[in-house]
Amino acid sequence: MGLSKDQVAVIDIGDIVTGGTPGSILFVDASNNLGQDNANLFWNDSTNRLGIGVTDPDSKVEIEATTTQQKWSYDGASFATITVADASDTTIA
Repeated sequence: MGLSKDQVAVIDIGDIVTGGTPGSILFVDASNNLGQDNANLFWNDSTNRLGIGVTDPDSKVEIEATTTQQKWSYDGASFATITVADASDTTIA
């Protein structure tokens, strides 16, 4: 935004943000810059789904753990419907 470190920028709900990608959840990074990381945190506004580690979540909340090749998802109905699947989407728990 071209501000010095002593200045503060204010972003209000409804403000137009340029340079962001649709689905981005914006945050302040380690260098105090506004950032995005869609590969790790993504919001699908048309389906109201949150992806963590996945950019096209199939459930209300989907968490993909790439190191163990497991995916956890929550369908929004009840915690009894949490699914753990392997990398090929085969339910394993």
